[in-house]
Amino acid sequence: MTTVYVPNPGSSDEREPVTPAFVDGFDELVQNHSINVIVGSICAAINIPLLIVFLSYRPFRQRHKILIALSLSDFINCIAIMTMGINRVSLYSKALSTLTIPIRDSWDCAVEAWLWLRGIGDLWPPIIQVIMGLERVVAVFKPVYFKAKSHKRSFWTISFSVLFVVASLAVGFIIAWLNRASKVKYYCGRKAAFSNSYGTFIYVTNVVGYAGGFILNCIAYCKVSDAISKPAVWATCVNSGLNFFVYFSLNLEFRQRVLQLIGRGGRPESQTMVNPSTVTQMNTGTILRQ
Repeated sequence: MTTVYVPNPGSSDEREPVTPAFVDGFDELVQNHSINVIVGSICAAINIPLLIVFLSYRPFRQRHKILIALSLSDFINCIAIMTMGINRVSLYSKALSTLTIPIRDSWDCAVEAWLWLRGIGDLWPPIIQVIMGLERVVAVFKPVYFKAKSHKRSFWTISFSVLFVVASLAVGFIIAWLNRASKVKYYCGRKAAFSNSYGTFIYVTNVVGYAGGFILNCIAYCKVSDAISKPAVWATCVNSGLNFFVYFSLNLEFRQRVLQLIGRGGRPESQTMVNPSTVTQMNTGTILRQ
């Protein structure tokens, strides 16, 4: 595999030939990533009405900023999984049809949109899970302090989560730029683009974030309401799409707002809804018990 194939003169899409044995099994990979496209699309679509309900109602915008951040991060995670699937289907399909694979360096991979979306999706939701778990512990053991600092806390915790994600991605891009002369795996995974150490950091943050949020909520409530989220692609995508149904089933005010938006009922926004606001976390997010 020493011959370089360039489909168009002047194009940066350099490719090298491979044998039929090399692409054996690629058809199965195309099928698997086609599922990613479907699941990611469905879960992203579910998160759109969830965001609309939260953002269209002022009391929700004021009281539940952390839930809005979680919904947004889950939406990005679903879009990332969908775009990753599209990229992989195209990659493996082209390899099957041409018996060639692309020649990539670290920076080529790092600038692909699906990869940095995956970075956000892998880092932001689990960090918010940890923050929400910490909030529940503080609310249980220090309720007076929790209530007194509630407004300022939301701003600073969300700001911290955003800064953590931005800083983490910036480190990855710096690593990719410094290693831009190095050729990497043709499929451009996170380890290929940003180094093995950075890929491990992403995986550890993902697992520890979801597990840590789960454990903190167990400490706060002394009971387990759902299984721990898993970092597998399909599981995290479905996980990111369940919040709308969880909130609709278990939160009266949320359900009233949804029914109001679709014209089937609910109270006008000017009226006061039920509001003993206690937030509990289930699955990927928190459930408002009111």
